[in-house]
Amino acid sequence: MSIFKRIAAVFIGLMLGTVVIWAFETMGQYFYPPPADVDPTNKTQLALAIANAPLGALLFILLAYAMGAFFAAMVAQLISNGTQLISAGITGAVLLMLTIANLVLIPHPVWMVIASIAVVCLFTWAGGSVVKKKSATQNV
Repeated sequence: MSIFKRIAAVFIGLMLGTVVIWAFETMGQYFYPPPADVDPTNKTQLALAIANAPLGALLFILLAYAMGAFFAAMVAQLISNGTQLISAGITGAVLLMLTIANLVLIPHPVWMVIASIAVVCLFTWAGGSVVKKKSATQNV
């Protein structure tokens, strides 16, 4: 497989993954709107809002990370059409770095940090594996 195809697979997977994360987070804000007086550019106010957020709002964020990682890895693996999870793994690694950066920049509860990292890793593997198993059976 050409390196350009793998780069394109990762790039398209990342673009789709970020759109999915945005969509789920937007849906979560519909059900759990953030306080109107919170300035998203103020780290202190944002940290306080997250600390006081209802559990459902935080679970929506985890759902967003899970679905974003799953679909990003699935699409990257589908485009690369490989039997190894290289494209899915690279896509998941980039999403994991972005997730960790977000968790560092905006303070979250400790359980949320652990769960976010676990969710991104698990759902990256799941998304890539779904396509990998399918392509492995098609090649037989």
